[in-house]
Amino acid sequence: MATASRKHYTRDDVLAISNRPKPDLVEGRLIERNPMGQEADYVIGTIHAILRAFAKSSLLGLVNGPGCGYQIFPNSERIRFSVVSFTRLERVPGGKPAKEFSQTVPDLAVEVISPRDRIEKVNAHLKDFREVGVPLIGIVHVAQREVHVMRSDGSTLLRSASDTLDGDPSLPGFPCPVADFFE
Repeated sequence: MATASRKHYTRDDVLAISNRPKPDLVEGRLIERNPMGQEADYVIGTIHAILRAFAKSSLLGLVNGPGCGYQIFPNSERIRFSVVSFTRLERVPGGKPAKEFSQTVPDLAVEVISPRDRIEKVNAHLKDFREVGVPLIGIVHVAQREVHVMRSDGSTLLRSASDTLDGDPSLPGFPCPVADFFE
C-alpha cells in the first residue's frame, strides 16, 4: 500500500509565498494564520501606530507588523510571526532591519486574539516566544477589551480598558491607556 508523503517546507518556501499572509513554519509544516476580521485587524493597526509613534519619538527601536517573521528558535526551520513586535535598536545588528527574517529576539511580541483563533494553536505560538526569552508578550483580547501581559520572569498581569500599561523595562517611558488600543 502506497502512502502519500507530506512535503517538508523550508524557510525558502515561506519566503516564496506572495499571494497570502506568510504562514508560520513549524517542523517542516506551514501553519496558516487565521483571518482576523476587521475589528481585530483595526486593533492591530492601532497598536502598531501607537508603538510606531512612540519608537519614532524616542528613537528607541524598530516596530514591525504581521509580515515580520522571526527565525530565532533552536530549530532553525522554525519561523514565527507576531502581529506587532518591537526590538530595541541597540539589539538590532548594525541598527538596520534584516532583509529577510529577523534573527534577533524581539523585546515585545503582541498577539491579538480573535473569535476564530483556536486556543491550542495560540498557546503553541506563545510557548515558542516564551522559550526563546521574549521579555514581554502582550495578548490582546479584543472581545473583552483586555490585555494579558506575560513577562520573561514568569509574572503575568491582566489590564482592562480602564487601566494603563507601563513600558516595563522593554519599553521605558511608554505609558499607554489600554482603552487607546480599542478606539
